[in-house]
Amino acid sequence: MGGGGGDGGESERRKERGVALCVFVHVFATHPFAGFIWILFYAGERAKTGCGVAATRRPKRSTRSRPRGICRHSPRRSC
Repeated sequence: MGGGGGDGGESERRKERGVALCVFVHVFATHPFAGFIWILFYAGERAKTGCGVAATRRPKRSTRSRPRGICRHSPRRSC
């Protein structure tokens, strides 16, 4: 029953190293990449509405006056 040399312990260590490598790749590679993609979507959404740092064009003047700091796209947000 318990015979068979020392291959079992080495195989277990190799499996543990493989699991540790998978966890490391998941945490330290996948999450920052997902965060980078999320930032791209966030910046694209801000640029699409004309608000925030990514906006380069000034909005056209409307005939209606509004208080300074109120966004022309949404009355609750400021640019």
